[in-house]
Amino acid sequence: MFRCRHLSLVSAIFLVCAASALAGPGSRKDLGASNNGPGVAFADCIAPTQTTNCANFTTSPFETVNGIPVLKFAINPGDPTLTTIFDVFQLPGTITPGSQVALSFNTSTGNFGAFACDNSDDPSAAFALDSVGNPLTGPCTAGLTSSLASFLSETDSGNTATFKFLAGAGFPSSWTFYTDDGNLASISLSTGGGTTVPEPGSLPLLAIGLVALGTLVVSKTRP
Repeated sequence: MFRCRHLSLVSAIFLVCAASALAGPGSRKDLGASNNGPGVAFADCIAPTQTTNCANFTTSPFETVNGIPVLKFAINPGDPTLTTIFDVFQLPGTITPGSQVALSFNTSTGNFGAFACDNSDDPSAAFALDSVGNPLTGPCTAGLTSSLASFLSETDSGNTATFKFLAGAGFPSSWTFYTDDGNLASISLSTGGGTTVPEPGSLPLLAIGLVALGTLVVSKTRP
């Protein structure tokens, strides 16, 4: 009976670990940089007095995460209380199918995803346009928002989302992603599919499982 109870406990722990591993880090929604409003300067766009819609990037990075520069992108719908700010970053080098990137977040809630140029005038362009047709200076993935999903396979674990890049016609060689303002914790990139990207959120779950297994082994060795 004692051993059965231990076995039930271990089974329950592993079920909790499995459920946690399957839990996503937030809500993925690929976004586009174009046509969100006139390209008013970032500082003016986020000002409490800005009551007309606008959108723009910061002119320079405000931080680096794992050596990758991170900019901010703001969208003000015409109500400064509803202004949304995102962290935007371009992966270094040329991205090829089979590469992987793991994005870890500070919280298990929030938005993230690919950040498309979404330039409807020229879908192949690697730059965005504001709502009056002026180019915006900031990183984005060439292509329309609706087309990027076919190039990405996503696996979630804890607070980490891992993307594998898939081959296909029109595959962009440069990729930009975004997260909610302040929610980006780390970026881990492996190119060419030769290295498996670690998922930090899964390590504590593995430790719990090993401890539980050790408890079961000890109980079986007792007289």
